[in-house]
Amino acid sequence: MILLTSVNEYLVLIGLTVAMLGLARLAYGDQPC
Repeated sequence: MILLTSVNEYLVLIGLTVAMLGLARLAYGDQPC
């Protein structure tokens, strides 16, 4: 059970990170830096 919960939290953190990167990419566009 503990392993499952930790994995779920890890996946949630990864999802949030990907979402943040996606929003940042949309906000700044495809321009470098």
